[in-house]
Amino acid sequence: AFVGTRRYHNFTKNLRPDAGAAQRYILSFDAAEPAVVGDTEWVRLDVVGQSFLLHMIRKMVAVAAEAARVGRGEDAPGELLDGLTDDREVCLQLMPGDGLYLGAPVFESYNRYKASPPDRPPLEWEAGHPAHDAIERFRVDVVESGIVGGGEPAALVPWVYYLWQVRVFGFPLSPDDAVPVPNIPRL
Repeated sequence: AFVGTRRYHNFTKNLRPDAGAAQRYILSFDAAEPAVVGDTEWVRLDVVGQSFLLHMIRKMVAVAAEAARVGRGEDAPGELLDGLTDDREVCLQLMPGDGLYLGAPVFESYNRYKASPPDRPPLEWEAGHPAHDAIERFRVDVVESGIVGGGEPAALVPWVYYLWQVRVFGFPLSPDDAVPVPNIPRL
């Protein structure tokens, strides 16, 4: 649903729908198969785009999580996104940044239009790069294993709890309110 050119004014702050800076091009947004590590299920999301706005990825993940949680049918994510990228201004939830990292920079446009060896060599991190294998090993063995191994799933519980409150009541409740939340332990 995110793939293509859309106006992402609702996915950052202080940006009007008609601002040229709101338009972004997303090449792909893919979810890998869930993996269970310990007693926690993890899903790797890969987002490839030309440029991103402040908090854009975190809000995209929050929208995807909400669409998956609510499960309004096969077309629901696309319909939801259409409503968020038109002229309306909508306040979106911000996914916690735990586990978010830049996996690899992509310089395809720069390499095609600006690079001119030897003065301006192309910027390449793909499989042909001499350090590619070492970079990939570091990404998987250090970065991703550190996120999964050291990640604390309980850190996301307050955010899920907040989403539930906003969905049911239309506003977040006070932490002192004793409202039973299904399947979510009270912190």
